[in-house]
Amino acid sequence: MAQMITIRLFMGFSDMKEKRDCPGVAVFHGKIYVFGGSYGNVIVDSVECYSPMKDEWQHVTSLPLPRHGFRCCSGRVHQDHIVQVSIERPKLKEEKLI
Repeated sequence: MAQMITIRLFMGFSDMKEKRDCPGVAVFHGKIYVFGGSYGNVIVDSVECYSPMKDEWQHVTSLPLPRHGFRCCSGRVHQDHIVQVSIERPKLKEEKLI
């Protein structure tokens, strides 16, 4: 018996509020969250959230420290929060982002 497969393609979406490269990114509750990053020589501290239903970015908050090039562990969720995990010798550090 044949199975029906639905494929959705993003053809593009609205621009973020602040330009950035190398941000941390996580998908959480159906939205895309972008943390920090850099633009030119400036390290960005803002957090933005994209709603696919509205095709709209919103400023959510600012990070305690500007960061770029870090990972959010594919949106690891702990107690209904997004957690950024970074390795600092000699221990593993977890920090609640939102």
